Amino acid sequence: MCLILRKVIYDETLNPIVTIWAEELARAEAEVYLAHHTWLEEVERTTMNKSYKMVLMKVMLERKETKWYEPITPVEAARPFHAFFMAKAYRKNTDFNDKTTKKLHAFDEQGMAKLIANMPMTK
Repeated sequence: MCLILRKVIYDETLNPIVTIWAEELARAEAEVYLAHHTWLEEVERTTMNKSYKMVLMKVMLERKETKWYEPITPVEAARPFHAFFMAKAYRKNTDFNDKTTKKLHAFDEQGMAKLIANMPMTK
């Protein structure tokens, strides 16, 4: 096991910019955390209004360990993102129930890519 102690780095105005939490991690886990802590902390701080961001993260993680952390385009995410929401009626009826998203019940790659670009990727 590897112990990462809580470490806070402050900017010139004394605002915290990086926090490393005290947790016991295996060496490989610690290396992953240290390599990707900025991204992981961004995910942790991001407001989740609907489940879009978590679904986008699921799509990214399904690309497996060699690609999960690489940038993803809205077009690349469109089909699996759509499939997730259309697989269950309650997802479709809850998250795709307004004027814009109801049009996306039938798959439209460009429409779905636009939704992804405007929703989870920018907020």
